[in-house]
Amino acid sequence: MAGVTSDEQQTAVEGTVTAPVVVLERRAFRPEALTVPAGTTITWSWPEGSIDHNVVGDGFSSPIQRAGTFAHRFADPGSYAYQCTLHPGMDGSVTVTPAAGQSG
Repeated sequence: MAGVTSDEQQTAVEGTVTAPVVVLERRAFRPEALTVPAGTTITWSWPEGSIDHNVVGDGFSSPIQRAGTFAHRFADPGSYAYQCTLHPGMDGSVTVTPAAGQSG
């Protein structure tokens, strides 16, 4: 699902917007890539029965875990790569665009 936009990831439910979720599946992030506006919080989720994983990027890092969630708010526009340091090749990315009304 590379290149999934925030509009495709976010759904309106009774007037609220749910934040994008990245699921850690086996040895991959699903989706691998997201594009979101500045100020968005992304949640990584370890489904039941997961193996140990972590999420490590520039300025954010989860503990090694096999259950639960980890969230990070992306305040500034830019490209952010992240990885699971336990599994080579398990990489993901977030592209953060300026929020509505924000320049640059």
